[in-house]
Amino acid sequence: MSKWKHILEDPEFRPALSIRSCKSLVNKWRNLTDRVSEEKLTRMSYKVRKVVNAYLRHEILDDPADAVEEETETEDT
Repeated sequence: MSKWKHILEDPEFRPALSIRSCKSLVNKWRNLTDRVSEEKLTRMSYKVRKVVNAYLRHEILDDPADAVEEETETEDT
């Protein structure tokens, strides 16, 4: 039995999906995920670039050894 058939027979989803076929669910899922994926990729790529650039700037500007020294100083006080 296909996963879509299991979903159609699931007591939780059966009332809402009673008019759908397995093929209909597959198509609906594909259409929704394609659209969401394109939008998410666009947003995510911008966010990822922003975070990576900020991280790289931090790595370049700050020496990790300095951070360790600062932590040690604050623990001593």
